[in-house]
Amino acid sequence: MNSPILRVICIGATTLLATACGIGPTEERNLHAFPNQLPEAPQELSSTYDAPSWLSGHPIVVDQDFIYVADRANGALKVLDVDTLEIVREVPVGGYPEQLVVDPNGAAWVVCRDDGHVARVPAEATLPDLTAIVGVEPIGIALSQDASRAYISARGSQEIVVLDTLDGEVLQRVPGGDRMRSVAVSPKGWLGLVQENDGVERFQLASDGSIDTEDEPSRRSLRLGLPTEAKLGFINRGQSLQGSRAVGATIHPGTGELLIPHTQSAPGGDPDENISIADAGGYGGDLSLDNRAFDVPTRPVDTVITVVDGAGDDNIIAGRHAVADPTTGAPMHTLVALPMDIAHHPTHSLALVVGEGTDNVLIVNTLVPDPMAAPVGVVAVGAGPRGVAITPDGDRAFVLNAHSLTVSEIDMAPYLTMDTLDDNAIQDDVVTDDSLFSFGMSATAEMPMPHEETLEGKTRNQVVNGTFASTFVRPVRSTQAREAAFGDDPATEAVRRGRRLFFDAKSPAVSHAGTFACATCHLEGSDDGLVWLTTGPMQTIQLNGRLADTGPFNWLGTKSSLLDNMDQTVERMGGDGLTETQLQDLRAFLLEGLRAPINPHLEPAGLTEIQKDGEAVFNRADVGCATCHTGEHLTDGEAYDVGTSTETERERRILLIESGEDLPPAGFFNTPSLRGVWRSAPYMHNGIANDLREALELTSGTMGDISMLDEYELVALVEYLKTL
Repeated sequence: MNSPILRVICIGATTLLATACGIGPTEERNLHAFPNQLPEAPQELSSTYDAPSWLSGHPIVVDQDFIYVADRANGALKVLDVDTLEIVREVPVGGYPEQLVVDPNGAAWVVCRDDGHVARVPAEATLPDLTAIVGVEPIGIALSQDASRAYISARGSQEIVVLDTLDGEVLQRVPGGDRMRSVAVSPKGWLGLVQENDGVERFQLASDGSIDTEDEPSRRSLRLGLPTEAKLGFINRGQSLQGSRAVGATIHPGTGELLIPHTQSAPGGDPDENISIADAGGYGGDLSLDNRAFDVPTRPVDTVITVVDGAGDDNIIAGRHAVADPTTGAPMHTLVALPMDIAHHPTHSLALVVGEGTDNVLIVNTLVPDPMAAPVGVVAVGAGPRGVAITPDGDRAFVLNAHSLTVSEIDMAPYLTMDTLDDNAIQDDVVTDDSLFSFGMSATAEMPMPHEETLEGKTRNQVVNGTFASTFVRPVRSTQAREAAFGDDPATEAVRRGRRLFFDAKSPAVSHAGTFACATCHLEGSDDGLVWLTTGPMQTIQLNGRLADTGPFNWLGTKSSLLDNMDQTVERMGGDGLTETQLQDLRAFLLEGLRAPINPHLEPAGLTEIQKDGEAVFNRADVGCATCHTGEHLTDGEAYDVGTSTETERERRILLIESGEDLPPAGFFNTPSLRGVWRSAPYMHNGIANDLREALELTSGTMGDISMLDEYELVALVEYLKTL
């Protein structure tokens, strides 16, 4: 990528794409003239599985005449009347209730992250009748089809816990892996465990509802690629897309498949190839496709949906032109950001995805292989939606709005009886001749996967073109039917305002053209585990529990003030900038509003013997950890060269310094605080170490010295680091 010829080719590709879409290559605006088509008409499901709502957990559930809401802010289960939206019960259940299900007897099962337990609340009860301790930070829940078993994903403990729902007895503990989120049970007899970045782990279930540990679980990776990208031939954009932010899940009642909304990110290709030619001021850093100038198909982050069945390894992407928003003309898949939950209609091919960063719900048609190829509507709801549920009769949907602490009602009738269009109307509304744009693809093509040797064991995507229904509809924009409060927000006004800024993915003040939010990369204030190409490769830094008194900030340590660092970050995101008051509000949320997760490596009684031994190693002068990671905040605030930069990075840094940038010398990086280091893998500025031991071994002699340690001392040191 360093040759002048290749640079000309890259620039030419950018110009071709821009010209074909009707705008100049540097014009910064939403694409309103991209090739588009209409979505297929939703259809009634021809056959359905027995798929009760308790097969997947959600922050909000509708059962019979009531709406059940997990009120995280107040540690309570709120029960609302489905017709009046009035609160009929408030039940204290524990700290930070995340998800719930309602069993056939009307009892709600609520997982509480802070207290490590599951609370069962019988129908009409005002207190739980059972509390089962399951592990550190339980986060997802589902019941077996007969509701005799409960499956809980314990994020901190990294295990799936199986309970007997009769008495709450723990029947099984099965390893589940890192960054666990939702669990869901397919009526086909398997359980899916969602992991934020890695995809879905599938476990076979035995006839008694237990997890079959004799059967090796299989993995399905997250889908990479949108229909438009496949159609235009830019799948993977010359760089490796990466999946992240997989949180919620639901069961398709017509197929028994698992549906997971999440993001796909384009953080940048091979750093050594890109940073020598690309503008390092933006995200992604690929000169051939400037993601700051286009919305299709080169946005750095987009929402996609992965569909998982019980067999096969392919993720299907319907390679088609995008569907245009009927109001603005922008691509509809760009209208929903920070996906948190999904619900499928009980009788029709419709799924609802909530976007916490865009205050709306995207409605998609699941008739097609890739639901993002057929969005049929978008509904404006309350502030910060993070949960969605549909009534058993399918007439209404309800959304939990986490920032306004309200419930929104959506009338589903317009989507069940959408007017279909005849051929003449379709010809008037969509581009049908791809030859005008030179963006044709074969009817079926295998998705190209760059750097395939690094993706061993990952599943492949398959691009499928074509029409999947005989009738088409116009997408619809609508608003909620009504909205009602379910609780009071205990946060201060400044924290509330800062929270809105942190999650706002549609504000041009925060990012270019409202592309993404702070929360896009910092889910719940943590990190996305990705390395972004900005001023060189930079791993996303976790924020929750790690910011107070740990300046200077960022990997280069260029900002001593958190306010100045936030201002610089917004500039890098392409935003127009925040006011001083907005920056103060955002700072308040970062320091007061973010919840630090519970450390699973800390025992209530204090450090274990091996952890104490590791602490002694940490503080040894010849090892040197405490020399830089010192004091209460575990950082000295100084920059050092620990030998992790490549020569290309160093050359790029030198050029930036010579151009007037105020940066530390080539190879030097700020000493990060070790607070919460147990949960921030991968390690080093460029993510080259997958775990703590590897980080110590790669930098021995430059970042401390472990060469004299025996195996026990090294293991003890790692165990101590996990407690910080």
